[in-house]
Amino acid sequence: MSKQFQRRLIVASIGAAILYIPVALYLDTLPPWRNPDPGMIYPPFKHFGGNAWQYLTLIPGSISDTNDAPNRSRLELTEDRRPLGPAHSEHADIVEKGNGQYSYWQSSLIFSTSDNSDPNTNGRAYRVIDPSAKDPFASLRAPHRPSLLSRLFPSRFDH
Repeated sequence: MSKQFQRRLIVASIGAAILYIPVALYLDTLPPWRNPDPGMIYPPFKHFGGNAWQYLTLIPGSISDTNDAPNRSRLELTEDRRPLGPAHSEHADIVEKGNGQYSYWQSSLIFSTSDNSDPNTNGRAYRVIDPSAKDPFASLRAPHRPSLLSRLFPSRFDH
């Protein structure tokens, strides 16, 4: 390496450090990034047949229906904050009739939209809620971490 290249590299490194420090301090004052709503379920949803769609996953903290206990799930499904239902519907009814019926069965949520449209393309937001689960998404939430600036200047950068 030539001396001129080494000097340019040193100057560029110092310049980057000078820019990095204020940006890092500023970003450290912002609230921690969080999942806006951990109850949201997102496409793609698998077509189950007819008017029915399937969301394949275990939903933390929720107990699903089984053959032995076909009505034990307390999971609630909403579409744009409006409740869908009835819950515990027969899969054949969801496929044939749809109209918001759903069933949380073993590890999948079988559901239909309120107007039997495709939930992958209709632009609506779907959310699951389980009032019987103590806090099913607690493990997904990041604890609040005070920023460096709020620790150095508590009255100015509290959030």
